[in-house]
Amino acid sequence: MKRESICFQLCYGLLILMVSIFWLIPGGLYGETADPSYKGLEKRVKGLMERGDIPGLTLVIIQEGKPDYIGNFGYGDLEKKIKVSNETLFEIGSTTKAFTALAALKAEAEGKINLDDKVSKYIPWFKPQINGTPAEITLRQLLYHTSGIPFHSIQNIPLGDDENSLQQTVQNVKDIELESFPGTQYKYATVNYDIMAYVLELQIGKKYEEYMQDYVLGPLGMKNSVIGMKRNNPAFANKMAFGYKTGFFSARKYDAPAYRGNYPAGYLVTNGKDIARWLRIQMGLDECELSPLIKQSHMGNDRVQPFMTEVGIATYGYGWMISLSGNKWIYHGGNNPNYTSFFVFSPIEKKGVGVITNSNSNMTPFIATSTFNRLLGVRDKKESEPSDSLDRSASVVSVILVLYLLIVLGYILFTFISLAKGKRRFEKFTLKKLGKIIGAIPLLAPFVFGIYILPKAIADVSWDFALIWTPLSFGIAAFLLLIAIGGSYISFVLSAIFPQTNKYLRSVPMLLLLSVISGLANAVIIFLLSGSLYAQNKLIYLLYYFVLAMGVYIVGRKVIQTKLVRLTFEIVYDLRMKLIEKIFSTTYQRFEKLDRGRVLATLNDDTGQISQAANIFVALLTSIITVIGCFVFLYTIAFWATAVTILVILAIAALYYIVSQKAQVYFEQARDTRNVYMRLLHGMLDGFKELSIHFNKKSQYKDDVEKSLPFFH
Repeated sequence: MKRESICFQLCYGLLILMVSIFWLIPGGLYGETADPSYKGLEKRVKGLMERGDIPGLTLVIIQEGKPDYIGNFGYGDLEKKIKVSNETLFEIGSTTKAFTALAALKAEAEGKINLDDKVSKYIPWFKPQINGTPAEITLRQLLYHTSGIPFHSIQNIPLGDDENSLQQTVQNVKDIELESFPGTQYKYATVNYDIMAYVLELQIGKKYEEYMQDYVLGPLGMKNSVIGMKRNNPAFANKMAFGYKTGFFSARKYDAPAYRGNYPAGYLVTNGKDIARWLRIQMGLDECELSPLIKQSHMGNDRVQPFMTEVGIATYGYGWMISLSGNKWIYHGGNNPNYTSFFVFSPIEKKGVGVITNSNSNMTPFIATSTFNRLLGVRDKKESEPSDSLDRSASVVSVILVLYLLIVLGYILFTFISLAKGKRRFEKFTLKKLGKIIGAIPLLAPFVFGIYILPKAIADVSWDFALIWTPLSFGIAAFLLLIAIGGSYISFVLSAIFPQTNKYLRSVPMLLLLSVISGLANAVIIFLLSGSLYAQNKLIYLLYYFVLAMGVYIVGRKVIQTKLVRLTFEIVYDLRMKLIEKIFSTTYQRFEKLDRGRVLATLNDDTGQISQAANIFVALLTSIITVIGCFVFLYTIAFWATAVTILVILAIAALYYIVSQKAQVYFEQARDTRNVYMRLLHGMLDGFKELSIHFNKKSQYKDDVEKSLPFFH
């Protein structure tokens, strides 16, 4: 019995060891192949990751009565091909707020703070204002995001990893102008939770990170989690997934700056195993000493008007969105410059989903919510995948600007080559020319200013903030736009100083440039008009860009039309004089053989058609640019809609080409008929006296005129 007992213990110990090994090995019990029933889901997640530019992702699925699922996908480091595992750590962004709110509820339960106290009780120098009048905010209003502090206060968070960063964040917003009276409206502002955390530091006497580690993460059993990036700690740094952000249709490695002053609102670092533990406690499947407070955190604020989210109508609790759409979902998303997350669960259904990624992709919430819908047996046919429209727009604009700059550079090189060959010459300065060169600078100033205020117009933030939080393509597009404006001005100055000797070619570059700019301005007007229906921006910014675009379009069209009238009149005059010169230089015998109608049509109508051609060409070029701009805009919204629209237009264009080719023969017949008809008319006018005397000749001539028009019978 003793030997059997020892053998049993050895076997049992070996079994425990094997389980432990499988627990630690990435992709063992927890991984992409953990459960055959998730195969279809895993395939779908991989596809969504590819379309959403997500290098690495951990998916957590919790269901009562079933083993926890932790699926690891992709890479924590694309370049080094380090795969995501159960140990891989991610920043979770604003889903950190639920942990900070839990810390606040714990501090209140211990009598260290009262959430209905005013912030000024703990931070006397914190004095926000509304309409120039001092306002008082309570701690609970901070947690509910009803303080009135505006969203753009996020740009007041200092960069860096200094120990006093949290205090500096609060100091930077101490006298901020509120957007609404405290307690009256929900307005999401991440610094609310930074202020709350600073109050906790003052009252508890510990740094926020230390308090969270010892009194929140510890009791929760989240042993793999830490507040902040801890880059200098090898135990965490070696497991940290590298962050990426989108740029030019791809995920690109991005080392975001530290924001220690925002740790309480967005910088918990954790992995799939700890998120599984977190969700189980949230749903009541596991218990810990903080469980009563966690249930309290699910209570939404019913004192303000609900708001709309990607999931539906909701109110805000303590770090959680509380759905009011009937499904009783509790959820929250997190977005950092190079990481995203989304957690959603139902305490009633006892099911939950967590997604953490190392990319700033907006596909993350969709992966989580659509997975949760499938978990609940809900298949919404109207489900539509999000797209990174900002990166798409900025990327396409960047490509267009690069092509434009290449053309400008080519024109500048061509100018110097022409100058070397003597096709251009230096032209002396005149007051008129100097006035044009100097006067162009204030005309360009509104465009430069429009670029400068672009982040403020979009999200009421600064360029410093925008360059960190937006796709890489956004900043590059703005830089290229500035270079394009500068390049255009240089081209204009060169054209003025070294004009083309050919009077026809002299105006062509400017006409083409103005046509392109006018077409783009027309497209921008369409974008602004359509976007204004859904825009959250301040009306003043939309109006500014609208007036700017409208001014460019109107002025561009006016200059184009004026220049074209002069240019085409000169072309037509020169052509007619050359034709007349050739007629005068020919012999009488050859002239007599010419059809008079053809001579008249050529001198009058054909040269007239040439004068119309330039107008048609420029109008066509402007319209093409406008249409291309509209397609770019449509592409940023829906790729397939753009593709289908283009196919339909190509089909119509092909049909039009076939029909026009068949109709060409009729145009030729009509032209020949007109020539004969004109000849007969002039013959009638010249010989009317003879025709009037001879009735038979008059009748025969009338028949000839009638027979010359068979095309119109």
